[in-house]
Amino acid sequence: MKNYPRLYGEPLKDPIQTKPLLRDPELHWKKGRSAYEAAHSWVKGNINHEGGMPRPVRSLLNEAPEWMEAEVAVGLFEHATPLDTLQAPSNNDLLVVCRLRETLGVMAVEAKAGEPFGELVSVWNSTPGRSARLTWACDFFDVDADACGGLRWQLFHRTASAVIEAKRFHAPHAIMLVHVFAEKVSWKDDYMAFADTIGIANADIGRLSDPKLVGGVSLRLGWLRDSIS
Repeated sequence: MKNYPRLYGEPLKDPIQTKPLLRDPELHWKKGRSAYEAAHSWVKGNINHEGGMPRPVRSLLNEAPEWMEAEVAVGLFEHATPLDTLQAPSNNDLLVVCRLRETLGVMAVEAKAGEPFGELVSVWNSTPGRSARLTWACDFFDVDADACGGLRWQLFHRTASAVIEAKRFHAPHAIMLVHVFAEKVSWKDDYMAFADTIGIANADIGRLSDPKLVGGVSLRLGWLRDSIS
């Protein structure tokens, strides 16, 4: 029997096995929706492609010397990463721990099929608890909270989760990867504004950014446009 790299507990051999993991399976498990497309891309890539990941992802990672020839060690669909508190974690569409040449790397994958990156910080920041979390996030990335009102909150917590999980696995490298399944490029300006604010250079569509050290972890951002199943 072929030794499939593990994605979630028992080896996943069919994308449908990820459906029960979704917070709202009936709503999100539809062709063309990000959860459906990500499951098909990653599960099939895990079984069929070298390195256990979709070929477009592998090609993108090969842009960075430390990520060249990365292989999937374990992938966790709908993985919840605690942030400053155990309440309201960041629910990663897919968290992937990769074997690199000499160490480990962690990717927090945010799948998109035209959806925005959540609410603007100025809209989301509506309670004392959220205000405290925003302060934590701004300290995490060493940015001024007053400069963040026009940014998308989801980009903050998803990117933070990549660094947090990298530290948990003692991995020196992390990527927050936007994996897009749509013909039209949407919300690029939000992505690039976030990258610019947290000081990550050369973030653009279809490439990996330059790295930046965040909390002792070398962090990159990536944006990959993929085909619909």
